[in-house]
Amino acid sequence: HITFFEPNPKMFSIAKDGNAVFEKVTGYQIALSDSLGSVNMTIPYGGSTNATLEANKTKRTGYSISVECLTGDNFIEKHGRPLPDIIKIDTEGHEASVIRGLQRIITAKKPIIFFEHISLTDQEIMNLIPNNYDIYSVLDANGALERDFKRNLGHNSVLIPKDFKLAKKSLAENI
Repeated sequence: HITFFEPNPKMFSIAKDGNAVFEKVTGYQIALSDSLGSVNMTIPYGGSTNATLEANKTKRTGYSISVECLTGDNFIEKHGRPLPDIIKIDTEGHEASVIRGLQRIITAKKPIIFFEHISLTDQEIMNLIPNNYDIYSVLDANGALERDFKRNLGHNSVLIPKDFKLAKKSLAENI
């Protein structure tokens, strides 16, 4: 089953319509974070795909809307969903907050976590690595994984539990 989160109303509508034919895809019009409540999302004029909860950090401007935030941990409790095996985060600078809101999930399930790191500092990235996890860089050139964080190789990283056995083949073939 795939669950997606999209707080931007315009993008949520597109994602929901695009996934309507798939019975095992469920979307929620909320933002994941490290806190509960409403926050302001900045949506650039003419750039709905670049909306962010981190306007100052990403230096984005546009119009603001209020969106509901839950932690991933709270979402699981509130909606009774199974713990995820794989998590993909692309939240335009809010990735660290999302990961901090997944601590109980990370401890209980040890999911593989892909995240975009463009708007994060190297120190923020190092602080995100859970105990008993390794970080890999996802190469922009071919999607391969390179051990350790190497910003110059791509714009995504992946956190993988140390006890997960990576073979020489692709990660997708291992899962």
